[in-house]
Amino acid sequence: MTASALVTAAVEAQTPFLERVYPAVCLVVLGAVLVAMGRMGARRTLAPNALLGIRTRRTMASERVWYDVHALTAPWSLAAGLVALIGIIPVLLLEGPFSPLAMLASVGTSIVILGLGTVHALRRVPAAEPEADR
Repeated sequence: MTASALVTAAVEAQTPFLERVYPAVCLVVLGAVLVAMGRMGARRTLAPNALLGIRTRRTMASERVWYDVHALTAPWSLAAGLVALIGIIPVLLLEGPFSPLAMLASVGTSIVILGLGTVHALRRVPAAEPEADR
């Protein structure tokens, strides 16, 4: 057997594991972003922006509403991030069709948690006062 055949055999033997590493890396990124968003929201340091945060008509219309909603959503965001990070374990350990299912379950649960937290926060924060016309 040649050296290139040995390398090819070694890579093919690792392929199933490598196929589980990529989704795990995605879960690490998702979990880190959600945890960072939760921490910044709790500290009220997540400024209104176009990339990260809960962007609804109400939160984009008022900075006060933006900061209040993110402060109330912070524990939910942290929980969603932890679910994503914990989801790495079954993604790496399970084989076959169960690894992608574990990733979908982790991402789906994170989305549901964050969505529930957003609805909860938006219901508790009063809408911004419309500015008086001059």
